[in-house]
Amino acid sequence: CGYSPGAIDLETWVSALKREKDYDLGSPDAPPAERLRHALSRFDDDFSALAEAARNRPESRFPPQKGETSVERRVRTIEAYPPNILGFHEFLAMKGIVAIETNDPAAALECLRIQLRYAQAFDAESNLMAVLLRAGCFTMMKTVIHHGLFRDSWSEDDLEWIEQQLADIDFYDHFLRAARGELSFYLAAFDHFNTTG
Repeated sequence: CGYSPGAIDLETWVSALKREKDYDLGSPDAPPAERLRHALSRFDDDFSALAEAARNRPESRFPPQKGETSVERRVRTIEAYPPNILGFHEFLAMKGIVAIETNDPAAALECLRIQLRYAQAFDAESNLMAVLLRAGCFTMMKTVIHHGLFRDSWSEDDLEWIEQQLADIDFYDHFLRAARGELSFYLAAFDHFNTTG
């Protein structure tokens, strides 16, 4: 599969957070995974709220803003989501790998659950940007899954849950819906920009 746990350099992540200066990395004598876990603990409350929402709100989608037309929403999605969403999924992948390295597969599974909910929410968006973002989410999820496999962290129940979640993913169907949606969107967008300038 081309994955190697040695390719993940936790020291590089520690150095990157050290440069940020906003992160308390704990004891310099602690292993890199422990230092990262300590640094990321500042987001524990937010992470818990997201994990709870991922478990309890399976039908949530990205909401339109009040008074926003469907075309304006699509433009906002294309402009705003990619860097924020992909950065967030990189954070979740880092948190998942750190959880595995600190022997907490339950926390890693929660990271996957949150990433899956985002990916499922994107499935309702009929544009190609959503397909690409969804693919990016799964690429980062795959890293956490593989890392857990190499570290023998997943239980049989964990693996069964992961398999069930991944079995329902149909990128081809999403791509076809998105391609059709893009055609109608561009016609509506041209009309929108012609009338609004």
